[in-house]
Amino acid sequence: MKQLPWFALFALTLAVGWNGCSGSSPSKNGGDGGQGGEGGEGDGGSGEGGQAGEAPGEGGSGGATGGAQAGPGGTGGMATAGMGGGNAVINTATCVPPKLKLTRVVASAKEPMAMAQAQGDERMFVAEREGMVRILRNTTLGAMEFLDIRSSVLNQAIQNLHERGLLNFVLHPQFKDNGKFYVFYTRRNSDPLSKGTEGAIVIAEGQQDGASDKAKAGLRVLTTVSVKDDNHLGGFLGFGPDGMLYAGIGDGGGGFDASGMGQNPTGRVAKILRIDVNNPTSKPAGNLSMAGADP
Repeated sequence: MKQLPWFALFALTLAVGWNGCSGSSPSKNGGDGGQGGEGGEGDGGSGEGGQAGEAPGEGGSGGATGGAQAGPGGTGGMATAGMGGGNAVINTATCVPPKLKLTRVVASAKEPMAMAQAQGDERMFVAEREGMVRILRNTTLGAMEFLDIRSSVLNQAIQNLHERGLLNFVLHPQFKDNGKFYVFYTRRNSDPLSKGTEGAIVIAEGQQDGASDKAKAGLRVLTTVSVKDDNHLGGFLGFGPDGMLYAGIGDGGGGFDASGMGQNPTGRVAKILRIDVNNPTSKPAGNLSMAGADP
């Protein structure tokens, strides 16, 4: 299975660019007694510090390192503590641009939130915020939905802007064999598929209907998380190499996690949930074990 969200492309660009560049060398502050500024760091490590001036005046230049010249030494002399060089940088970086490009695959999706594709499957699943998942083949987005849970998904603000809706859709690592998929959405008060408070986060499992381009009716809810607001909901969903489903839950709104939920092991807000999809009510080995911790 390959899951390739937009941020993966950006991260890949950074990774390739970083590995293909040699670093520049900023100077460092000099020490006491008129010592020149220390050489900056480069690929070969820190350079040697510049020598102290023989009389009041400038210290020596910083040493070279890894083929990149260090910054200049600080001013100073024998009697007065030297002042290190500033943050001058000699730009010796060399980069080979990564051979990547972005290609628009579809322009007609309505607020797309996630894309997923199983290895060997020509179909790309596109999740739309209002609660639809449609199938993209080549550059054509199907008019018929693979999944329609708009009657379950709350995509409305308490006041003005909000972050609710169908926020993620991922495939099981063995989707080709079992047809299972997982959704992360915020629920309506009248959601026919789940129980809980209005706006609560729902993480649920669905299944493809045989070899068709349709999902079976209904979802199996794995967990729900009540939140106090309509923003800071998180939305990450993905399988780890351990076969567990990981879900990123935000702090539930209000800004700066004012209630300290990130440090409270008894609740699911502001956490990374780790769920055994084969037995979602169990506590997977390795989850938090302190007294009162949510399993």
